[in-house]
Amino acid sequence: MTAAQPEDSSREEIVRSPCAALAAPQTSTLGAEMPREPEIYCPECEWRPGPDDRWSCLPGCGTSWNTFWTGGLCPGCQYKWLRTQCLACGVVSLHKDWYRYPDGEQESNKEQTDVPETVST
Repeated sequence: MTAAQPEDSSREEIVRSPCAALAAPQTSTLGAEMPREPEIYCPECEWRPGPDDRWSCLPGCGTSWNTFWTGGLCPGCQYKWLRTQCLACGVVSLHKDWYRYPDGEQESNKEQTDVPETVST
């Protein structure tokens, strides 16, 4: 390429684009507002887990991890925990009840119980 003005203006546009994208409100291509991330807190005492908090897969594989990073899925054995115990108050509640969405809607994932369904043959 030659040292022409399009190269300079392209570079200038690239530098401005990320800043403009960060400042713009989150909207879809249709103009509707994108859903925001949920707040996570205990439905009983409203304690908020931090990034250093850990739960253990017991009596399962014993893996220790932050259950909210995986939505309750144990990274060690892939068991899906549907209930989570609060590290502050000790109350056990449905994992999905810890997620509070800004628009007031609950998580769309319909988890019913920790007991696996039996399949008849």
